[in-house]
Amino acid sequence: MDSKSKLFKTFNLDRGDLWLDVLVPGQEGLSATDTLSFPVTTLAEMQSLGEKNSLLKLKDGREVVLNLSHADLRRKLREAEDTIVDLTAVTNLTPRKQLAAKLKQEFEEAAEREKNKAFNALTFRLSVRTSQKTDFREITFTGADIQRASIASGSSIMGGENVKFNFRAPEKFGLRAAEAIAELELETFNAAVKQALATGMTDIDLRELSMRKGTEIPPEKRKANGPQP
Repeated sequence: MDSKSKLFKTFNLDRGDLWLDVLVPGQEGLSATDTLSFPVTTLAEMQSLGEKNSLLKLKDGREVVLNLSHADLRRKLREAEDTIVDLTAVTNLTPRKQLAAKLKQEFEEAAEREKNKAFNALTFRLSVRTSQKTDFREITFTGADIQRASIASGSSIMGGENVKFNFRAPEKFGLRAAEAIAELELETFNAAVKQALATGMTDIDLRELSMRKGTEIPPEKRKANGPQP
């Protein structure tokens, strides 16, 4: 059985009249996009691009990216009732390299969410401030609201250590900067998280501990840090 016959058998296509409609970049000065129609017999290969996208490779070397999973694409071709399968609505015209970078980022973010699933479900109540500011704000957020990899120990302008972390959407909490600072040690923060995960707790209240150093910068630190806002 030749490759053409194998392709037809895979999609249950025993006719040669099935055509696919996809979008392609339009001709400059004429249109933003154009519709390209080609018979299924000119398909050389179909490939999945992650879980939600697929790639069509034509025998002449052209490629078409679809916002359609490989399984859904196969189903569309297998169950086609008309002689034309319209794929224009799911054609993705993003350059392949750019799309690959986007899909890679989405894959890594999804893997991170799965890895940090229990952490993301935690609710934190903390008193935080932003860099070089001394006014604290009580904020309630979840683990999913922050980038876990950004959690780190820092040197406090109030003396000792503090915990720094980045919000994914700081504006959601009325913050102008992504990085927030809580005035407690990283060891204390990690211990609270570990205990919560071990006991099934979902609420971590560290408001008082994260304000234990007060809101005043020690006099010896004022000059070193320059004029305060």
